[in-house]
Amino acid sequence: VTIGNIENNLATNNSLRLGYWNGSYGYDYVSNESLLGWWNFDETSWNQVSGEVKDNTGRYNGTANNANTSSEGIFYRTGNFSGIDQYVNTTDIVGLYGNITVSAWIKTNSSSEQEIVANFEQPSPFVGFAFNIGSASAGQVGKLSFYASTVSAGESFRPTSGGTTVTDGQWHHVAVTMNGATQTIYRDGVVDTTYTRTQLVGDSSNLVRIGADNNAGTARDFNGSID
Repeated sequence: VTIGNIENNLATNNSLRLGYWNGSYGYDYVSNESLLGWWNFDETSWNQVSGEVKDNTGRYNGTANNANTSSEGIFYRTGNFSGIDQYVNTTDIVGLYGNITVSAWIKTNSSSEQEIVANFEQPSPFVGFAFNIGSASAGQVGKLSFYASTVSAGESFRPTSGGTTVTDGQWHHVAVTMNGATQTIYRDGVVDTTYTRTQLVGDSSNLVRIGADNNAGTARDFNGSID
């Protein structure tokens, strides 16, 4: 499967991961000066030691909280998360606002609302972003959602749901790009949905958390594997 070259879109954005869809074996990652962080979770194990979850850019190593790795990754190893108080913390990533790209491989059969990557502040207006699998109350069961907010008074999170479920227990590559006000969600290299936002991604001072909400306790912890 190919969507052409989404590298052109990703390479102009601040990114957690950058690359392009390779029809033979999935997602290729490329080196780019706008690559802010890339965690492949290939460590043999995690032991809750500071900096043990390596960022391949060498800048934002993370720390696992109760989570661990296994050999069942999409390429090599993967991070496993139980849905209860298991996640990876990094730090506040400099430049992670405005035009950004967030991507990951995920595998889950849980349709509960759960975070893939989150970086936002409490209280309102919840500056930052969250890339997640949406909630039943918002009519988004099993679908990808993206939340964004700036510091402007009165602005708050507004979910935008993707069109296809990703909770079938299979590996899926998921990504979202913000380019100006245009948000695009991808599922397995194919555009899932596009949306024109009024809320953009503000500059959160909170840490980046993978596999959980960085404000809501265990309410939206990820249940499955992230790579």
